[in-house]
Amino acid sequence: MQTKINRLQAVEPGAPFHETFTEVELNSYWELVAGPQMGLTPGTGAARVLGNNRVVLSGKFASLGNFKVLAVVEPRVNTPGRLFQVDSAAIQLVPLGDTSLGWLPAPASAAQPVVDRVDKLFGSNVEFTGTSVSGPTLTVNGLGH
Repeated sequence: MQTKINRLQAVEPGAPFHETFTEVELNSYWELVAGPQMGLTPGTGAARVLGNNRVVLSGKFASLGNFKVLAVVEPRVNTPGRLFQVDSAAIQLVPLGDTSLGWLPAPASAAQPVVDRVDKLFGSNVEFTGTSVSGPTLTVNGLGH
């Protein structure tokens, strides 16, 4: 995963790119690298690729009392340096096992600053010109800036 991110960060201005990210890659990178950099309690991060061109990022934030938070994000196209947009967010105030009970919606704008930091990890010098999901794989096409 880090090799793929390094390639995105090194894209020359005007150069096209094509990259795929599997759910396994995104999940491990979010859990072990990016999540802890964003303030997640180590080992609590998880990422899932959804079939509708979205990715779910979740984990427990130490700064929020170790409550579990999730954000559904969608890749943006034609917005250089702004690669992901939060569609929705929620916080689990009462952990009730493997159920949706205990979760409350949160404003997407509350999660966007964290996702903006994720953009910088992927490369603030690129823009996505197209994205797609096939099974558990997110594919992005774009240009360097």
